[in-house]
Amino acid sequence: MILRLLFPIFLMLTVFLLLIQTLNLTKFEANGTIGSGFLPMALAFLLIILLAMESFSVFSNESKKETKETKGTANNLSQQLLFMGLIILTLIMVNVLGMLISLGLFIFVVLFKMEKRSLINSAFFSLISIFILYITFVKLLSISFPMGLLD
Repeated sequence: MILRLLFPIFLMLTVFLLLIQTLNLTKFEANGTIGSGFLPMALAFLLIILLAMESFSVFSNESKKETKETKGTANNLSQQLLFMGLIILTLIMVNVLGMLISLGLFIFVVLFKMEKRSLINSAFFSLISIFILYITFVKLLSISFPMGLLD
């Protein structure tokens, strides 16, 4: 039960740290458009609520039935720890490399290392994802991202 609660609680704390970082960003620009801090703050609130519901669900389901440990527990724990480390590294690198580069590297590493996709498939999917994010948020919605090295 502790292992199943560890991951949503960790993600909730990580998203809370992201929420704290977004408090420094502008929510609305002077001309009335949405600023760079609005969407991350809204998503952080939504994720915290969903992760709290998931934690409660895991806690209530696990308390009703007794579970036995499986062989894959050590592998699951290492995968979860790798994912947690990647999230922390990505959040740290957003201010240095920028949001787009950090998310691109995050997607690439998750696909290549955790999902065991090919190098070319992982690179292609991460580039397409970043391109879609850029077009959607920067060009269509006029929401700026922290650009880091791209400034």
